[in-house]
Amino acid sequence: MPVVDVTVAQMTGVWERVLHRPVEDQADFFLDLAGDSLKALQLTDAVGAEFGVPVDVSDLFDCPNAATLADLVRQRRGGGA
Repeated sequence: MPVVDVTVAQMTGVWERVLHRPVEDQADFFLDLAGDSLKALQLTDAVGAEFGVPVDVSDLFDCPNAATLADLVRQRRGGGA
């Protein structure tokens, strides 16, 4: 049975709600999933609310997919990579 990363799964759910579409691969880039500047603002607000850590639009340049953004959230929560 594959191991499920709860943070990545939760992050993917946030992305799906904001983008109004399924995210089939957590490695898909935000811009490739029809993300735009308005969706970027909505996503960072939603991620901040969901996880309780600050996330800025500029973070999407360094963490352009759900998996890497989940890693950033974990780091900011003090959970390491």
